[in-house]
Amino acid sequence: MSTRDQSKNRREYSPNDVSTWFGVPRTTLFRWEAQKLIPEVKRNEKGERVFKKHHLKKIADVVKERIRNQSRHGSAGRPTLGFLYRTSEQLRVANFFSGSDTEKLRDLEWLKNAVASRGLSATSIEALWQEANQRTVGDDQVRLRILELIIENERSAIQRRERKHDQRRS
Repeated sequence: MSTRDQSKNRREYSPNDVSTWFGVPRTTLFRWEAQKLIPEVKRNEKGERVFKKHHLKKIADVVKERIRNQSRHGSAGRPTLGFLYRTSEQLRVANFFSGSDTEKLRDLEWLKNAVASRGLSATSIEALWQEANQRTVGDDQVRLRILELIIENERSAIQRRERKHDQRRS
């Protein structure tokens, strides 16, 4: 295993990062840890929680299950199209942060299609931006695809605003 691969496997994530990526409050993460829904999180020398890849996989599983339960047991019966869009985006982002680079590239392709149809939430864009900034600059395909996706999201948002403005004028 190369040094670069070893450093990727040893990545550590702060509660703030994980909270942003999964759209879950920090206190919820801590509660899930206390309830043993996710593995115990070790602390660094400063006493701060440090999440690792195996935590992200388990958090993704918990988030997916909660979203599925929400969609099955929604208060108003059938879920709205907006709810389905948001939850499918959340699920894909959860998969993204818990997957391998190959899986991340697949998830980015799905997110690219979402950008073309309706755009991504600010939370997802912020989380992806953080991930891109933590990755090695250079020939990292995931990093490059994230940056392309963010640019395309902005371009699509501008086009949607222009169309809406033109419709109002006519």
